Amino acid sequence: SVNRLALVQRGQNGMHLNAFVGDAKFGSKMHLRPENTGAVSAESASFMTVLGDAALDRPIIAEVVTFPSNQPAPRLQVVADVTDKTCGRDLLGSTLKTTSASAPTMGGLSLAVPGCDSVGERVVLDMERADAAVALASSMAKDQPLAAAAEE
Repeated sequence: SVNRLALVQRGQNGMHLNAFVGDAKFGSKMHLRPENTGAVSAESASFMTVLGDAALDRPIIAEVVTFPSNQPAPRLQVVADVTDKTCGRDLLGSTLKTTSASAPTMGGLSLAVPGCDSVGERVVLDMERADAAVALASSMAKDQPLAAAAEE
């Protein structure tokens, strides 16, 4: 069985999910990101899937990390580049988590981007492991099953 954690955002707000499998370093083949989504090895079977069509006017994009439930969760980061379109804004998104042991959960995520004098820099929210990421998101928005959220 597998676990999944997704970062979902509306529009092209510039947040991205990074997943570091094992001892992966930035840019290595075990660093999963939108530019490197494939399974990193037969042993780990972790991968990222990007869903949505960024060419639409107001797309909904989901970056989903899938990892085996019998292996340690990857270390996760939410990253936003400071650009002329993102500077001085609060970027909003949602996290979704599914496991074989529990109902799907969701939470809100807000990332404050520095002012426009920081264009060219990057904001990194280190979420350590998938479980910590969901705990953080859940503290920002009431942790609830997806079915209940859809009914509200």
